[in-house]
This record gives sequence, C-alpha cells and structure tokens, in this order.
Amino acid sequence: MRHIKPLMVFTLLFLLSKANAQTNEFNLQDYKLPDLNYKELVTNFGLAGRNNSFTNPSGSTPGKSRDNLLSGNFNAGFYHYMNNATRQKEEYARFDFVSDFSNTKEDGDVISKNSSLNTALSYQLFNRFYNGRRFLETDLDINYEFDRSKVRQNVYVPPYSDYLSVEEKPFSHNFSISVPLKLGTGRIEQVQDARQAVYIFDELAKIERIDKNRSKEEILEFARFISELKKERFFDSRLKRMAEMEALDSFLVAHNYLLKSDAKYFATLLDFWEYGGQTVRNSGNRLSFALYPGYSFYYYKNTVDGFFNDEVKTRLNAYSISGGVEYKHERPIN
Repeated sequence: MRHIKPLMVFTLLFLLSKANAQTNEFNLQDYKLPDLNYKELVTNFGLAGRNNSFTNPSGSTPGKSRDNLLSGNFNAGFYHYMNNATRQKEEYARFDFVSDFSNTKEDGDVISKNSSLNTALSYQLFNRFYNGRRFLETDLDINYEFDRSKVRQNVYVPPYSDYLSVEEKPFSHNFSISVPLKLGTGRIEQVQDARQAVYIFDELAKIERIDKNRSKEEILEFARFISELKKERFFDSRLKRMAEMEALDSFLVAHNYLLKSDAKYFATLLDFWEYGGQTVRNSGNRLSFALYPGYSFYYYKNTVDGFFNDEVKTRLNAYSISGGVEYKHERPIN
C-alpha cells in the first residue's frame, strides 16, 4: 500500500503534464516546408587609419618621426535557398577584399613602406533535381584567393653604406574547383521553422498570454506561416522587423490565441522571433552514388631587390577524382 500511493501520484502528474504540454509531443519530422525561393544579400565594409607624429629631442636618434596607416575592407555574402517538389537548391557566394598601406618616416625620409592586397572569392552550389524520391545532384565548389604585398625598408649594412633600400614583392594565386555529381534517393528538409513555432507557443504559454493546449495542426499551420514570412525581402532591416512583428501579432489575434496583449507579450514574441530560429535543423535521409572530379592550381612568386637580388617561383597543378557511396541521416532533436 505504501508503494501504491506514490505510484498513483506520479501517474496523475504524468497525465496532467501530457494534457497541458501538447507542444512537447510535437515531432519536428512531421513538418514539410512549403514551396520556398529565399534570397539574401549581406554586405559589410570598414575603413581605418592612423597618423602618429612625435619628436625625440635627445638620445641616440634625435629628430622627428611619423607613422601612417590606412586600411580598408569590404565583404559581401549571398545566400539562395529553393525548395519545392521537383528541386532543392542551396547557393552560397562570398567576396572579401582587404587592403592596407603604411609608412614610417624619420626627419622626412621614408624608412619603411608597406602595402598589401588580399581578395578572396568562394562559391558553393548544391543542386538536386527530384522525380519522386529519386534525385540527380549537380554541385559546384569554387575557391579563389589572390595575395599581393610590397615591402620596402632601409637596412643598415656597414661598411657598404649607412642604409640600403631593400624591396620585397611577393604575390600568389590559389584556385580550386570541384564538380560533384550524385545519383540517389531520399530527401532532407529544413524544419527549424517548426521548432521556432513550438518555442513561441511554449514561451507565450509560460507567461500566460496564450493557452497551453496547442494541437499538431495548429503548430504546423503556424510553422508554415513562419516559413512564408521569412522569405519576404526588405532593404531596411528595421522595417523588416516591424513588418514581421505586425504579421505575427495579426496571426495570433486572428486565430484567437491571445489571452492578453501587453509589453511583456511583445517583448517575449520579439525575443524568440529574433533568437529562436537561428540554428538550422534538418530532417530526413539521403542515399547516393557520388563522383568528385576536381582541379587545383597554386602559383607563388617573390622578388627581392636591393643589397642582393633574388627571385623565387612555385607552381603547382593537380587533378583529382574520387567517388563512393554516401548516406546522410538528419534527425532533429525536439
């Protein structure tokens, strides 16, 4: 009898928790994305500089010194995601540019002068064409990087002269390309929008702004609404956030989910809209026969002029091909 009562209490609590937390039973693998064609472009740039001047009236090297630096960078990233019954496409492109110039002067004479330039370009394409569950995948992976710098400085080389100007000019090209080809069966889709729908419902229920009981159909409907909302494009991120919050609130109001609308409700909704769906979650399986042909090229050259002259060159070309059977399984954690 002593063991029966605790068992009955545990069973009652378990049943109550099941009745009041339906979102915990929702399986993310049940969610299927609607037709999507999402594109995003993000750019950043920066500019920095330094101009220092100081005077050393005494010591071993009296005089005026000046140190100058100017640097700039720019990068742009493009992302494209397409999902429908006959095609899945993921596309990534990125461009980076970094450059800087600096020099040091003493009493008006240039002691050292440096400049550098770096550019990098990368592109990745995952392109699957479906016929039912079977697919043909034609991918592309390209990477290119260019480095160039120029360093000139005065080197003290006794007894030939007090100072000798030495200049070094290295530069390099680094390029690689891979063209994977796959034939297989199965499908993997993104389900993070369903996870975010559950997050929002759960958190609003915790602060008693909506009812706790949400059915599977209601979660799926809200998840599909989130997926459609995210594919809308805006030039201004602030206007985008305002429009998204207005759309989310209108959805919850139109479905009579809200018990109370106040500052706490909007703060919670905004928080889990901004940070509740940042991790990509996938669900499904894919099995394929894959072939990976590729090519890479590397070239380096460095020229030194001054007290001694020298030139170094390196050139590498490589062809590669590999293949095999690939199996990929994605299982989201609820």
